[in-house]
Amino acid sequence: MNKIIPIAVIFFFISGPFAATVSPVSASKLVEDSWNTKTPMSQARVNFGVVAVNGKIYVIGGNTENGLQGINEQYNPKTDTWVTLEPMPTPRGSFAIATFQDKIYCIGGETFNEQEKATCGLNEVYDTVTDSWSVKAPLSFDGLHLQACVVNGKIFVITKRYSDVPGLFMYDPIADLWTNKTSAPVPLVFSCSVGNKIISVGNFPIEHIEPELSYEQKVLFYNPETDVWSEGKTLSTPIQGNVAVGVTSGVYAPQKIYVLGSNYNIAYDPISDTWLTAKTMPTTRNDFGVVVVDDVLYAIGGRAPLSGYFVLLPTSLNEQYVPIGYSYTPIDPKPSDSLTTFKPEPFKYPSVYIIVALLIILIVTVTASLFFYFKRKTTKIS
Repeated sequence: MNKIIPIAVIFFFISGPFAATVSPVSASKLVEDSWNTKTPMSQARVNFGVVAVNGKIYVIGGNTENGLQGINEQYNPKTDTWVTLEPMPTPRGSFAIATFQDKIYCIGGETFNEQEKATCGLNEVYDTVTDSWSVKAPLSFDGLHLQACVVNGKIFVITKRYSDVPGLFMYDPIADLWTNKTSAPVPLVFSCSVGNKIISVGNFPIEHIEPELSYEQKVLFYNPETDVWSEGKTLSTPIQGNVAVGVTSGVYAPQKIYVLGSNYNIAYDPISDTWLTAKTMPTTRNDFGVVVVDDVLYAIGGRAPLSGYFVLLPTSLNEQYVPIGYSYTPIDPKPSDSLTTFKPEPFKYPSVYIIVALLIILIVTVTASLFFYFKRKTTKIS
């Protein structure tokens, strides 16, 4: 009986710390190619900017039923909670957003000019460490419906297919300087960065076909080092409507570009240049945002139909998508090539290392104490 008690104590100390360090999003809760409903934003809105910095999601600006806003909310996926931060100085929507060195760059978009909506070239920067804003060099034009990609420390702002000013513009956040680059050869549906390249889908015109079907969509690759665009394969099914894009890194899920629309979710493999179909969002909507944290996607906000009606209204929805091939334990990324440079990130839960070290010390201490205890007891008996 006396021996059982020390063993039980050891088991308690071994199992206790590990039970306490289970992540809020455990492996049993994450099923690949599935959706989960999470805590919504505090305010319903559309056409906002959304990015992730250090595992937190920031949703900035956008349109509400009361017009353009400068709202700045932060979402913590681990605790499933939101907090409100310092608002954007200039309320606006439909702007480009990108992150570099813990700062968030909000570029261009739609704002107010003497109580009327107008496009702008503003470049306002939010510091996630100090919860403060600053103003940097603006775009050379007033831009609307822009996308931004970060490659090798530079921010590339790209106009989309319905923009009045087609082009590609590179911003150096260190030098606070803009440079014009070679525009895509055709209007673009979306753009995103993968490793050291930018991948887009563009509309290529086709002659002698009815106007509504007078284009085909192809994948395009942009190399920032050479300032050259190249073509990939033609899409078998064209991407329709306004879409949002999220890129998995290859750490917890295979590296893919997920393109989400109101009624579809398709994934592009940049290595094999192939597409596959994934599970669609539970809630049909448009003008929403998508962001990726630890290779898990979050579809936030947008316009959703009012129950029983065809009217689309701003929503605060936050739905989580677990991608195809997701693994809670980091997986080995695919072999690196000229397209992708993703590498596994350091382990994301450093507290576990501390607990393991303390556990080892505890086991050694308890074991040594028991050894000397039984040794002294044996000596007295003898």
